[in-house]
Amino acid sequence: MNRNAQRTEINRLKAGYTLLELVVASASAVVLMGGLSSSLYIAAQSLDVGSGSLVETRTANTALATINRDLQSALTLSELTATSVTMTVPDRTGDDVPETIRYNWAGTAGDPLTQVYNGGAATTLAANVQSFSLAWMTRLMDGVLTRPIVLFVSGQAADGDGGLGTPTASEQLRIDLMTGWGYDVTVISQQAAQAEIDAELANANVVYVSGVCNGATIGSKLNAATIGIVTESFVNAENLGFYSSLSSSSLNNTTVNIVNTTHYITSGYVTGNLAVVSTSQAMKWTTSTTAPDAATIAEVDAALNFPNLLILDADDELADSSPAPGRRCQLPWGEGGFDVTALNTDGLTIMQRAIEWAAGAGDDTANATSLQFEEFTEAQQASNTTSITIAVPPGYAAGDLLIAAVATDGNQASSLSPPAGWNEIVVASGSSSTTLGVWWKLATASESSSYDFTWAGSEKAYGWIMRFTGHDPASPIHATATGEGSSNSPIAPAVTTTVDGCLILRIGGFDDDDITIGDAGMTGHTTITAGESNNGTGSSSGAAAFVMQTTAGNTGTANFTLGGSEEYRTVTISIAPAP
Repeated sequence: MNRNAQRTEINRLKAGYTLLELVVASASAVVLMGGLSSSLYIAAQSLDVGSGSLVETRTANTALATINRDLQSALTLSELTATSVTMTVPDRTGDDVPETIRYNWAGTAGDPLTQVYNGGAATTLAANVQSFSLAWMTRLMDGVLTRPIVLFVSGQAADGDGGLGTPTASEQLRIDLMTGWGYDVTVISQQAAQAEIDAELANANVVYVSGVCNGATIGSKLNAATIGIVTESFVNAENLGFYSSLSSSSLNNTTVNIVNTTHYITSGYVTGNLAVVSTSQAMKWTTSTTAPDAATIAEVDAALNFPNLLILDADDELADSSPAPGRRCQLPWGEGGFDVTALNTDGLTIMQRAIEWAAGAGDDTANATSLQFEEFTEAQQASNTTSITIAVPPGYAAGDLLIAAVATDGNQASSLSPPAGWNEIVVASGSSSTTLGVWWKLATASESSSYDFTWAGSEKAYGWIMRFTGHDPASPIHATATGEGSSNSPIAPAVTTTVDGCLILRIGGFDDDDITIGDAGMTGHTTITAGESNNGTGSSSGAAAFVMQTTAGNTGTANFTLGGSEEYRTVTISIAPAP
């Protein structure tokens, strides 16, 4: 059978056995334990580094060990030549996104062997390398590694070969993206017979339904598929069980409103409007009642809060009360002449992750009452005063967790006070140059529109209020710890948690204006805010960032980043999830 399949150099390591042989100059052989149920055999035989002195031999062995460590856990290979290899490895920074690592030797004796991590600057692993070859590795891998297959359902008519079809130009652009992400693609027509579709489903890892398709033509042909399905067609989504009766519309827009940041598809993003295309495109949304277990990941926008990016996990309850046979994802775009070339980096990331999740990546966290940051409001006092007024985050509902923070210039620890109803977490100074106050409360059904925080001395200030949901309603603040000092890398201390799934919130108050606006500079964390009262002397600044902690235990410390050394006060807060 002729498949419309595209191949690139990307290879995904699948469960099973894999034999890799790497020739690098060193006089030893190393057998590495398998990563992802794969066994890796890496022979290291001749990394010729300079004159072969003891120091250079150790350098070669260290470089080899670094490459070995990464190859044993590699998820994908996106480049493999005689002198270069690029791979992804499991997340190491806490953002649920795999890391990309490239090793390269330019091929000329004397050139260094380098490593590039996540597209950053190249670092030298070994200098003065005389030879480095991956040629044996490529030969041994040939025919062993396989690429996952996307069954791409096209709106075009079948070409007569088992229901397979030729994609439209717009569909081909989508296919080109998928092959670049490491997939082989089989194109089948929406008009293919059920038996033809079933035959291809048996060979595929995931299904992608083009927005060019007519949902009525596809009908129920994919409904029983046990592999994951990503669809651009809202009518197809109805057939798959997202809705019992579809009512949809479209809006020309450049954004979607992220409402869930704990799911694999949107992990690492912050709630709120996210630009996903560079030019205004038709974004679909629905006012239909969704299936009981359908989870909304994004909405059309913050004003029209109707679902347009939804997921169902295997065994979730569908609109007809039956269990979903596999994972399902409804994308917000693809119909109405959507231009896929308009997708920006974030739009492409969401599309790629949707396919990865449907194919089995990540956990199902969307359908739980997940603990997450929702939004914040902020205020600045650029002149010396004794109070600051901060608006309440507008999306609050009764029971939401509100955490307020105020950073003032000078030492106002003895007088910095919240309005009635707020519970103190910390009010303390950093030396005599800055003061940080942090308080919490559970929102009522009818909150004040804003709150005034006061102090005795006349000082400048920066303040903000954050809103969280999915917390333990009885005891949301699980653990706290404070720190102080003077540094351009202020330390947020560690706390030890005793329940899984906590949100670790780091807050800092800093003297002067050395913060980078909008970037807390905290590795592995999502910035909530980083702001200042004003520029210049006598100012104050503050920042907040968070990370999810999957397993209970010690969180370790984390560092904010400032442009210069300043006095600071920090606090780390563990927020407990709903039981």
